[in-house]
Amino acid sequence: GGTLTLNNYGSGTKTGTAAYNLAVDASGNVIETAGGVVDGSGTANYVTKWQDANTVTNSSITDDGTTVTATSANFVSQSNLGTAYTSFSTSGSTANFDTITRTGAAIYQIVIVANPNSAGSGAYADFYYGKVFIGTGFSGSAVTDYINYHQESPLPRGLYGSGGGDLTVTAVMNVGGSEVTSVAAGTSYTIRIKIAGYVVAGANTTVRLQRIM
Repeated sequence: GGTLTLNNYGSGTKTGTAAYNLAVDASGNVIETAGGVVDGSGTANYVTKWQDANTVTNSSITDDGTTVTATSANFVSQSNLGTAYTSFSTSGSTANFDTITRTGAAIYQIVIVANPNSAGSGAYADFYYGKVFIGTGFSGSAVTDYINYHQESPLPRGLYGSGGGDLTVTAVMNVGGSEVTSVAAGTSYTIRIKIAGYVVAGANTTVRLQRIM
């Protein structure tokens, strides 16, 4: 087999609209094939889609190698589920999940799945949904950040049994290993989610937090 070489190119003297493609048949011959020329453009990390029969463009899905996100309101993306936390420390029947470190006011929605009675069955799964409110007010004359948790979903034991009781969810600020519910404004803290009432603390538990304000 030989080499196909275009000896003269780039001069701009032969111009036109691309209408056909070059291909190679089973015998190694360069042949002309029918069909439109594929064109279009895109952006790094965007999944490509066909805009028409021969044009590619960005889709509403991005993949940065870590997170796949659908930007359309009609999709639920991995990022829309919030960051997952599964590591915890224990104190008796309470599991402590250290999550986001930050300063200042914010609101987070929180979704928890946990097994309250893994000694009874490893398949038990209770869901809790609520919000963590961190607001800024004052204490005396000192501007202060305060944290509170509000439970919004019905408690599981009001819906079905599992041989265990309802878990209790609270939120505190972890500052240098100390648990507090308020700090001087501007102080860095870690949002600690405390879940109490397990038969085996922390069993099969995932905590997801997503900032919404």
